[in-house]
Amino acid sequence: MPNPERTLTLRLTATDAGSYRLHLELPDAGQQSADFTPPYDPITWRAVMLALEPHFALDQADAATRATIHRLGGLATLHQTTGTALARALLADEGIRASFDDVLVQAEAHRQPLPVELRFGAGCDALAALPWELLYHNGRFLVADTSIALSRYPEGALPPTPARADLPLRLLLVLSEPVDASPIFPQRAREELLHGLRTLDEVGAVVVDLLRPPTFDTLIEALTNGGYHVLVFYGHGLYDPAGGGQLVFEDPFGGGDPVQADHLGAALRNTGVRLVVLGACQSAQVGEAGGMWSGTAPALLRAGVPLAVGMQVSMRVDAAQAFIRQFALSLAAGKPVTEAVANARKPIVRDTYGKMWFAPALYGRPSGDYRLFEPAAPLPEATADLRAEMKTQRAEIARLEGAVGAIGVLGQPAEIARLRAARARFARARAELARRTPGGYAPVTSPLYGVPSNPVFVGRSSELREVGQELSADAPVVIWGTGGIGKTALAIEVAHRQGWRFPGGVLWLDCRGGAALDTLLGRIGAFCGIEDMDQVEPKKKEPWVRAALAGLGERCLLAWDNAEDVWGDRAVRASSRRCRPTASA
Repeated sequence: MPNPERTLTLRLTATDAGSYRLHLELPDAGQQSADFTPPYDPITWRAVMLALEPHFALDQADAATRATIHRLGGLATLHQTTGTALARALLADEGIRASFDDVLVQAEAHRQPLPVELRFGAGCDALAALPWELLYHNGRFLVADTSIALSRYPEGALPPTPARADLPLRLLLVLSEPVDASPIFPQRAREELLHGLRTLDEVGAVVVDLLRPPTFDTLIEALTNGGYHVLVFYGHGLYDPAGGGQLVFEDPFGGGDPVQADHLGAALRNTGVRLVVLGACQSAQVGEAGGMWSGTAPALLRAGVPLAVGMQVSMRVDAAQAFIRQFALSLAAGKPVTEAVANARKPIVRDTYGKMWFAPALYGRPSGDYRLFEPAAPLPEATADLRAEMKTQRAEIARLEGAVGAIGVLGQPAEIARLRAARARFARARAELARRTPGGYAPVTSPLYGVPSNPVFVGRSSELREVGQELSADAPVVIWGTGGIGKTALAIEVAHRQGWRFPGGVLWLDCRGGAALDTLLGRIGAFCGIEDMDQVEPKKKEPWVRAALAGLGERCLLAWDNAEDVWGDRAVRASSRRCRPTASA
């Protein structure tokens, strides 16, 4: 009975004569070799890769590209045409094709994907740039239907590195959406992804942290001190034939900050990161001119990361989200990374995702197998109680966040105080988990209190950056203008993006209708953690609030929306000056 987990190796090498050789290798089964000839010339491949982009429009392409795509049979069948050409070239030798079909049938008999490791030797840069995930053989896409679990292995002088880690795995999530770039992550989609990943905390195998703010400098701090095993980046990316791969982080004020692949590799070198998942456009793309190490994903392997997943072309937002979510779930279940990638393609095989299933590419150079941990390995002792406690607390926080977001300034403020207390309890439980499973952790609870959501917000990048820069100081910030121009929407977006600057919290004060000073003080006091503000004597509320704000010990922000409705009240103005937080807007 064959071992369903044994890996089939297909090694491509370059000869001194400028041609290529293909070597098929199986454990305990010897090696077969044959000549290999790419199915298309470089000009044709450039046209194919351009046409595989999700937003490609044939009628807007140049004449040469249009002619090439028409010659290949048209855009509608390009995936199958390209995959067929690749498979015929790879399996042109009868002996290699027979061996390949034999092990494929054996894997199917075990209802397991066949692990296929496609290795690229020196001088095979042009071959590494091809979309091998499109392989079409025996009437089906082998990667799309998970007949094979394909990984790419760039060979070189660097030694392979181990992928295994002790439980729990620590995952760092980076969501980068610069204000001066196109929006890619609607708020609901962001919340769904965060919820899906964070519930893995409670499963026990994975601990998930969100990087705040999503800057490159903060990433370096987290990687240096956090003990992370997995890095997931979701944001913009690109491949420049002259400069190689790039990821776009945010600068401290929300603007775009492109980071070269080799700089990201330097940040990851000599860390404990075993796997990097890049939900960014063209993050697995390589160019013949730049070489196979010029792409972002392979550059990380060169820095010593055993495994990296990236996207060969631009990736649709919905497809990337579905892929990352399923990948994380399979990974937490103990699947090998090869199998987790194969499983993650399943949600995006439908045409509704624009045939994006081929875009993810796994690069790997592990010294052992492709597992990040042993599924049967026990979790650290005495953490089950903490995880159960965190699950209960997370549900309570979600309930209170919903209540605080709905009550408005005139409602009862007690929920605000209870929310702060619940977040504090959760933070203590998470800190205790960190103590029992050593490693640094990023902030784990939101700093926002009553800040409305911004389901759709686009543009106004210069205003967002300007307000962010002003909030880096401690002086009050005023957003002013005529009614209806979007001051509130701008303030909401700033609060969500810049809330990380205020570990003491951000309180939204909706002053519509001219709320009384007593009501405002009650809400601020509750924000500081005083649950019974409604029972405090009116004349004592201001001293209590002043003391409570000072007692927070951290920067906080009070956002006064529709402030003109209360600013005519002399008592409100005077009290606001005496009850100043470290920042106010």
